[in-house]
Amino acid sequence: MAPKTTAANGASTILADALSSFSKAAHQALVTVEEKAKSDVARAHADVHDLRRERDEVVRSLHAYELQVKECECRAEGWKTSVEKSELTIKHQVETIAQLRDESQQWKNQLLRFEDASRREIQDWKDQYQRAEIERIRLSARLDELIAEQLHVRVVVRRTYQALTKLSVEHTCQRKEPRVRNAGSCTNETLCVFCATGTREGYTPLERSSRPRADIC
Repeated sequence: MAPKTTAANGASTILADALSSFSKAAHQALVTVEEKAKSDVARAHADVHDLRRERDEVVRSLHAYELQVKECECRAEGWKTSVEKSELTIKHQVETIAQLRDESQQWKNQLLRFEDASRREIQDWKDQYQRAEIERIRLSARLDELIAEQLHVRVVVRRTYQALTKLSVEHTCQRKEPRVRNAGSCTNETLCVFCATGTREGYTPLERSSRPRADIC
């Protein structure tokens, strides 16, 4: 019985030692696994925190990008409105330029017609002036001719009248008896027709006033 008891005690001791070693190994393994799990959990928490931080940054960037997109859309809308207004303004300006060109062409045509009419009117006035000048020269020459003829007629009439007067005086002096008086001493009512000294046959004052005095002294 003693050997069996000793053997049983030895087996129990070995089994206890084995269980103790296994427990220690298991506990060590659990501690290791737990520490690794804690490390992994901490690492996972850190990764999650980093991911959350990156997500927040991405969200903030996305929000900023959306704001930029909205701002760009607003700018694009403003630019579109400005472009439409510019196109409308350009269209109006093109229409205005076309209208001004038409008006300018009309004024140009009217000016050309006015210049043509003015040129014809000036030519007409020149022709009328030339005709009037020719007529004036003709009338002036005719007037000079008439004046020359009148002067010639006057000279001829005067010479004829003087000749007739001289002949009449000589004929009258031949018919009447001459009276000789001293110069400046004529007291009779008859006076000399040639001078007032009474050197030749005289006439009464009525006859003297009705006949011109001869240019013979």
